[in-house]
Amino acid sequence: MIFLRNKASNERLLKYESFAVDFFDKILCMDFYSGFFSDGSCLDMFYCDYSNDKKKKIERGIIDKVKSTYGVDIQEVYDSPLPDLFKFIIDNKKS
Repeated sequence: MIFLRNKASNERLLKYESFAVDFFDKILCMDFYSGFFSDGSCLDMFYCDYSNDKKKKIERGIIDKVKSTYGVDIQEVYDSPLPDLFKFIIDNKKS
């Protein structure tokens, strides 16, 4: 019997590594290096065990925190994979 391993890629995410480190620290209060995050990881994966009401409050908090920290409204792209979200913030942030 042959077992195939499904290896999730993080190649795209690592292109934004320095930004990801900053984002995880400032927005999620987490260490980016404390876990494995793939190119398909999204923000909602960090609190999938919460009720819908709690999820909405957390989502609103993250959106507000990103806006105050980076000057970018991510509401429309909130559900995007992290690499796409990071690219959006970087491309739209006010210097």
